[in-house]
Amino acid sequence: MDAYEHLSTLLSTAIAEHRKRKGVLRRAAWALHISVMLVGATSTVLLGLQLRSPAYLEWSRNIALVLGALSTFIGGLLAFWNLDIYWLKRKVILNQLVMLNAELQFLRVAGDPLSVEDLRPIFARYITLMGHHNEYWQEMLNRDGTAGSAGSVAVVARQRDAA
Repeated sequence: MDAYEHLSTLLSTAIAEHRKRKGVLRRAAWALHISVMLVGATSTVLLGLQLRSPAYLEWSRNIALVLGALSTFIGGLLAFWNLDIYWLKRKVILNQLVMLNAELQFLRVAGDPLSVEDLRPIFARYITLMGHHNEYWQEMLNRDGTAGSAGSVAVVARQRDAA
């Protein structure tokens, strides 16, 4: 396999993986947001109905209590997992990978045979994009206090930012 085919395979694989995960994250975030709204609305309707049955009053309060707890739990999951931000990060990385792949394909059809030196800048940007994805998880580890080091990608990024 030559360098072009290898880089093209890396990009295609990364694009497919990010596209798949982005879709899953988008659907999960949407489902959690909608469920919080539905549970909250249901609880409000149960508490707001004015029926003259004493059994309904006690029953609706208990159900509303459970729905309120469920809404709080789902809201906590949304805050804990931070799905919206992770989904958007995946989307940005996916778009950048697609553009990088388009650039690679353009170089291929532009005419001249591609040397390894022609492909190095694209490969370097690919590695940087994959590093951004890893930096997100490293930030999560550091935020939770479970990681002692930010890893080589974050160290290089910090050195770059300090310069």
